[in-house]
Amino acid sequence: SPLNNNTCLSIPQGSTNAVVNFQWNIAENADRYRLLIRNTVTNQTQTSETEDTSTTATLLKGAPYTWKITSISDATSETAESAAWSFYLEATQQFYYIPFPAQLVSPENQATVSPVSGNVTLSWTGRDLDNDIAHYTVYLGTQAEQLSVVAEAVSGTSVRLAVTAATTYYWQVVTEDQNGNFSFSGVYSFQTS
Repeated sequence: SPLNNNTCLSIPQGSTNAVVNFQWNIAENADRYRLLIRNTVTNQTQTSETEDTSTTATLLKGAPYTWKITSISDATSETAESAAWSFYLEATQQFYYIPFPAQLVSPENQATVSPVSGNVTLSWTGRDLDNDIAHYTVYLGTQAEQLSVVAEAVSGTSVRLAVTAATTYYWQVVTEDQNGNFSFSGVYSFQTS
């Protein structure tokens, strides 16, 4: 907990912050765990390490977050990483919710894909607690830091785009709701064959 794609129960810590309890299952052969929390609006992250399977963090209310756990063993440099889960930390008298970041589905991150007739289909999933997603904007580029809009006001959860063979592409999806709130997905890459 917090549960994936849900609101979060917390302990108020003043008017703008709250303490959130994070819990996860024990991982075999893990000596400690690293918790990574990301505010998906500001993109700010915070990390902490613990030997327990729970910890707390003080977070800004009224924002969506993602969190994941990295299991660490002292016997090896190998680590195991959980899937990233999303939750919304409610503010006082919350009237609407910021959409969760789109989850990029295909192509998978760092995959090699074969274009069909010079095109690749990008697909994702979107979620908003008050079900008022207005549209998505898709960004694409050959450098992660310089993405350009390639599809605006997309109502569905996929687009088909023309690509060049033997090129590495980076892509991101921005979700916007009917109240003008928005969230950014992570940036994925894929290589065309």
